[in-house]
Amino acid sequence: MLAVTRAAHAARATRARQFVTLYEALQDFDDRTATLPRELARLAFTGSADRIDYSEKWGGVQVSIGDPLVENERAPVDSGWTVRLLDGLDHLGAMHSRMVLPLLTEWFGPLR
Repeated sequence: MLAVTRAAHAARATRARQFVTLYEALQDFDDRTATLPRELARLAFTGSADRIDYSEKWGGVQVSIGDPLVENERAPVDSGWTVRLLDGLDHLGAMHSRMVLPLLTEWFGPLR
């Protein structure tokens, strides 16, 4: 995502600078070493087909969110995360309200 946001910033896309700053700051962050209370509820979800191929205009990179979570699902689960893989959905499909709202309603249910 850093390459994509740098390309957007170079193209003077609005608000791109804030995302360049965010992704640059995250480059050295290792979430596996972050210490969180075990009782803190955590949810990760993505479409299993969530990967975006950007043209050269946007850095010519592929951003894959689904593949790493599919390949490494046990690691976040073992760290206390609830993981939901939305079968066959891409980025836009997985973030659509008809998918997200039922997922969050189910997940928040026991937390009430």
